[in-house]
Amino acid sequence: MNREKNKITIHIGFHKTATTSYQKSIFPNLENVEFLGRNWKGVSESASLYQEICEYCFNSNRDERNYERINTKLADLLETKSILISDEWFLSDYSGFYGVKSCPWQMKLRKLAKLLSNFEHEVIVFIRSPLDCLFSQYCEFKTVGLPDALKSFNRYLNSNDAKAYDYCELDRYLNTIFQSVNFVTFETLISYPVSKLYLEREVLNVKILKSELEHTNNKVINNDKVQVKVVKKGFFAKFYDSYISHNLRRKLKKIKVLGDIKNYLYSNKSSIVTVPLDEKKIPVEMERMFSNAETFYQGRLDYERKFEI
Repeated sequence: MNREKNKITIHIGFHKTATTSYQKSIFPNLENVEFLGRNWKGVSESASLYQEICEYCFNSNRDERNYERINTKLADLLETKSILISDEWFLSDYSGFYGVKSCPWQMKLRKLAKLLSNFEHEVIVFIRSPLDCLFSQYCEFKTVGLPDALKSFNRYLNSNDAKAYDYCELDRYLNTIFQSVNFVTFETLISYPVSKLYLEREVLNVKILKSELEHTNNKVINNDKVQVKVVKKGFFAKFYDSYISHNLRRKLKKIKVLGDIKNYLYSNKSSIVTVPLDEKKIPVEMERMFSNAETFYQGRLDYERKFEI
């Protein structure tokens, strides 16, 4: 493949739109494409260049040395193949790298745009009916401990995270900082092999070397409530994740005895978080935004339904 034909594709989310399923079984299986995304087994198991990209974009500090290093690595990799970067934390203020200390999602995207400005690139956004998508994200975020924004769904609706779900504004914003933007609906994504052919022909323009999609879900809806399985971290796990950088973790991981000690101390406990379904309400002042976002979503869905397989 010639250098001119190689490009970078960035999948930036949203959460709760089958992202884990695609990161697990589809994105690593694209013909002549290097997958730089979150490994479903965990961040530490992901490609080192992916971790460097996220550390640069999610950190509020400016580090031009990291920018130059990553830029050079991307250029070298593009000599032989295209690249796909995937992480839904690009559309959230929270991240598994810096927790609540991550920079706002708007800044993450601006830093990503700067990183990609010298390369041919395209952004892909997986979307879902906006209220369903945001409420599902709210339920999952209840499991990672964001107390101020998550005391109620109404409060979460007024967080910076919720602004991303104004799909019309998001579309305008993305198109001002990236070369090309493509939205794909949740209904298409979960309808394999429809999504396989749609992504191959209309979005990714490469062959997918996987015939089926592996589904993952940790949420159960029972009558009037949502139940989400959560793994709560022990004291050492919280300390390790909060204060040990991913760069240092990569170095420690190479020392076997330290890795064994870490695995022994890194304890988790499973529990269930319950969220009442009656929290799922839109304030009057936000009805127009969600109505416009729903119209945007339905427009994309209508377009995809016309796609001839």
